[in-house]
Amino acid sequence: MNLAWNELSQEIVGGDIKLKSQDEKVLSMVESFNNAPFSKEDLGKDSYYVKSGYGKETVNQINKESKAKFPEKSFSDLDLDLGQRDIISYAYFLKEVEYPVEFEKMSVDFLGETVKGFKAKNKKQKENVVLLDYTDDDKFIVRLELKEDLDHLSLSQPVFKKTRGEI
Repeated sequence: MNLAWNELSQEIVGGDIKLKSQDEKVLSMVESFNNAPFSKEDLGKDSYYVKSGYGKETVNQINKESKAKFPEKSFSDLDLDLGQRDIISYAYFLKEVEYPVEFEKMSVDFLGETVKGFKAKNKKQKENVVLLDYTDDDKFIVRLELKEDLDHLSLSQPVFKKTRGEI
């Protein structure tokens, strides 16, 4: 989302995005996106595609260019009927990583949905997981070791404490 927001603000708006709203939650979220510390400079160019523009022509470019860059992308082409003045901002991120020792694959419950996951069952697999900070079971940071030294993957809890459908 942040990549698409940055692309929209830089390429279409030409500055920070502002919304006419009295809703403090909306204004706070817009402020967060406008000042997010994360950008495409933090990623390898081969792991993302981002584009903003107007109308169906941009949708067609997105479909063509993203499919060329990521032939195995996880969802189908966009099917949007945009007018010439309608704006789209799109971002796709794909990063495949390898761990020094492969984890055991398993299904995991995530917010009531079953998703593909993994776990460390033996001592060698557990070496992939480095505890960076621990306060309690609700406040911690771990790093997953990767084969590629230039890549880093860290996980922290708490993430966003929310229920489905809320932002």
